Amino acid sequence: MRLIDLHLPIPYILANKNGEIISYTSKADEVFDLSEGTIKSIVDEGSISKFERVAAIPEKSMRFEANLKTRSIPIALFDIHISWDFQGNASMQFLYKDDDNEPLMEKLQALQNRLAKTDFELYEQKETLEQTLQRLDELSGPFISLTKEICYIPLFGDMTGDKFTTIMEQTLARLSDHDYRWILIDLTAVAKVYKEGTSGLEVLIKSILLMTGGEVRLIGINPRLAKALQPYQLRNVVHTEQSLQSFLQSVINDHAI
Repeated sequence: MRLIDLHLPIPYILANKNGEIISYTSKADEVFDLSEGTIKSIVDEGSISKFERVAAIPEKSMRFEANLKTRSIPIALFDIHISWDFQGNASMQFLYKDDDNEPLMEKLQALQNRLAKTDFELYEQKETLEQTLQRLDELSGPFISLTKEICYIPLFGDMTGDKFTTIMEQTLARLSDHDYRWILIDLTAVAKVYKEGTSGLEVLIKSILLMTGGEVRLIGINPRLAKALQPYQLRNVVHTEQSLQSFLQSVINDHAI
């Protein structure tokens, strides 16, 4: 429970779906005793069932009356405006019941509705951005079947932990449908290398070996990559190739395909 710096002329409280107070304004603390940290503690016993009914059927916004306990008056009638965000939290504004307060309440309702709409739009944009980033990670390590025995996974861009998590998911899913003799991982187009990325590469290689029993070949390891990969001792479990062309030529020469 935390105090937030919102300069509203009436009390404002944000509570979760269990009625526990998440945040409140100084005005709310001035009017109500919030020491117990729950909405129920400031509601008169006769109005608790009304709050429970409202919580049971959350609407986009709702307005109702209830008797509340205040610091100055044991029981006072309030107009309560409540709206719900996408996480199920309730934003509540409390207006002491008085006809002169009607215009103020309407303005605050309109403001709350705009804020709720903006909050949801930002959430949708975040979801879209996350989906786009995941798609970029997928495209940074495409799975390409060259022959019945050879598959090719070229890696592009920075080597990060999140990227390898996505690449590993799609790679293992594709490998489960086919038995490849050689799995080629091409590092030629890799840019910056992060520690989480090298760890991710190690996990990817060992998962492939455990799952398929095939032979993993690393292609295009430059001196910078070799230094970053040295602590993982990958050369003990994989072979390296200078280029895709050199590997294919050696296979052709050995009449393997």
